Amino acid sequence: VLWREWHRSRPSRWMTAILDLLMGTTWVLCIAGAIAFWKNGVNFGPQAVWEVAGVCAYVLHVIFGLLMLAAIAPTSMSEERQRGSLDLLAATALSTRAIVIGKWLGTFRLVLLMAIGPGLMALAMATARLDGGIAAVAGLPLDFYRVIPLGARCFGVIVVIATILAHGALYTSIGVALGVWIKRQSRAIAFSVGSFVLVTAAWPIVVSITISDGPSHFGRDLASLSPVVICSTLVSYLTSRTYGFVGGVLWCGSFWAVEVFALAMGILWMTVRTFDGCFNRMPDRPRRISILAFMVVILAGMMGAGSLVGAIDSWIEGVWPLPSSPSSAIVILAYSILIAIGMVLAAVD
Repeated sequence: VLWREWHRSRPSRWMTAILDLLMGTTWVLCIAGAIAFWKNGVNFGPQAVWEVAGVCAYVLHVIFGLLMLAAIAPTSMSEERQRGSLDLLAATALSTRAIVIGKWLGTFRLVLLMAIGPGLMALAMATARLDGGIAAVAGLPLDFYRVIPLGARCFGVIVVIATILAHGALYTSIGVALGVWIKRQSRAIAFSVGSFVLVTAAWPIVVSITISDGPSHFGRDLASLSPVVICSTLVSYLTSRTYGFVGGVLWCGSFWAVEVFALAMGILWMTVRTFDGCFNRMPDRPRRISILAFMVVILAGMMGAGSLVGAIDSWIEGVWPLPSSPSSAIVILAYSILIAIGMVLAAVD
């Protein structure tokens, strides 16, 4: 199935032209910006044309790349469903898992190419020399101007790549699932693109309106669910190189990348679980867990992944005895609600 997706699944000429124009242009600008950073150092002055162009291409590459992926992902199932070839594929002796995962990998391979340009740009910003620094202002703590070491900046490059791969996996899973669950191709594409707009644009706007960002950067951490927000924030992290402005961005980026990837794997597993029922296919394993129990497993996986990132953060950074704040109350309330939902689903099952 993966071989067939790799060699026979070709987009239309118009889609190919749009992909080549948008992704090719941003890719070239990312390479040019990375070379300029390594040659001239971190400098955003009036003469830093290629550096600014590279940063803009770095952000646009993430936006348009994930948008195109959200539009293309449902077609791997819906186009074959319209032609009737998916019924023939379902009638073969291939297992359901092989069919769905082969389709998923055939779409996800585009995400690997998508991460090269932004990853190269982030690596250049992290390793380029920094001429000068930020002038100290009286009244601020000394830790405000503590320099970010090279190891932490290299970890920021990993967070950029992990964010792109995690969100690419999420939109791939959503697209494949919608192609299985929804018969009309246009409706599946609309829901897939809508999920991208909801996570990337609508969520940061809602967070910025409802929550005011303070010294704890709680609003920024919530908005970092959007890949555009976290990738843009990491530009300041890699170039300013002081903890005062972007402290804690690595851990919130790691948290959301792990959570998004866990959700993507859960949706993929649910697609495998429901594929046979959507096509009246004989199941590979007649005895399977119920949908409610399956949702409990996904919820437990997301909570476990997020708790692991928080535990590592606590072991490395330590626990600060700060007074209670609205942000900490919201986190505790959200965590308690997730536990309650899981308990209710398990009890009903």
